[in-house]
Amino acid sequence: MELPVEGHPLHTRSITSFVSQHPRGRIRARGRLIDLRKCSFTPMLGDDMQTAGIIHLMGVDAEVDAGTRRLEKLDVTQESVAVEPSERSRGESCRDPAGLLQALVGERLDAAFPRRLGELYGGPRGCSHVLTLLQSMASALPRALDLEEARGGPRAAGETLYRRSVLVDGSATPNGGLLLAVQHHDFHNTPLREIRQPLEVLAEHREVRALAELDMNSLELQRVGAWERERSHGTLTDAPWGDRTPEIRPLVGARIMPGLGRRVLDLLGPEPENAFLAGALLQLAPGFVQCTAAFADRFYARGERIGGGRTPSFLQLGGAENSCYMFRSGAPLLQVRNRSESSESGG
Repeated sequence: MELPVEGHPLHTRSITSFVSQHPRGRIRARGRLIDLRKCSFTPMLGDDMQTAGIIHLMGVDAEVDAGTRRLEKLDVTQESVAVEPSERSRGESCRDPAGLLQALVGERLDAAFPRRLGELYGGPRGCSHVLTLLQSMASALPRALDLEEARGGPRAAGETLYRRSVLVDGSATPNGGLLLAVQHHDFHNTPLREIRQPLEVLAEHREVRALAELDMNSLELQRVGAWERERSHGTLTDAPWGDRTPEIRPLVGARIMPGLGRRVLDLLGPEPENAFLAGALLQLAPGFVQCTAAFADRFYARGERIGGGRTPSFLQLGGAENSCYMFRSGAPLLQVRNRSESSESGG
């Protein structure tokens, strides 16, 4: 099932989790989030610009006790961030709240973990990109551990167990819309002691491919599609694709923001067999946010905002109010933006 992607490339987001065996009964998990903008730029209130190229590069390194599933160690790196310390930010940067995440050390990776993570680091309390990466890892790790328990047997230290890759690509369509393509992969490795031929390393590959086209004036989904399959090294050539499009067709006409995530979860419900598809569709709204700045040239040229009017403030600064720590209510950057907007309007 090849996704029929067309249009001018705007942005690619890559979220990857690597799970491997660590000594002393621990599991090591490494996560990386990369946002690659492919065109245009976003001014950052005169201090700098977010230009085409890598705009976000986030890393999480964690250790988990395989038996208790408790988080034993957590390190966060933010090599490329939207806002570096400056006079206008009064020395603040996107890295400032990362220390809050140490409160998660000792927590179990159970069904309640994502809620605790959101309460600690969501919205104006943290970095939305680190949060997205951690949410993906928190979803992948329990599945990796479940598969390992079912398979049984020891692994060698350093041996790769599992990988999750989530890729979101956005492109501008010829009619002025936005096309979002999501590819969601989980790979489970066969233990090295059992491998005789190279392809036997693949124990299981679960995959969802999804496509959504968005009207950039109404911000409504014009069409959606999704396809899913599972395969192993023994079924590489004949594993069938299942068409999940009929199940998600009620999303046509829904606005991308706010509330698409809730509509996805309400539509697919809590059934485990729908969790992987839901995880892919939950990437649509964050993918849209990342693509809007790459759409900036069209708005600059027309002097319009999404839905009509002036160019929106998130294209000038890169964040909506309370979307993250740097753009929390009362933050220095928001005060600068408010003064700028007031000056433009003659206030």
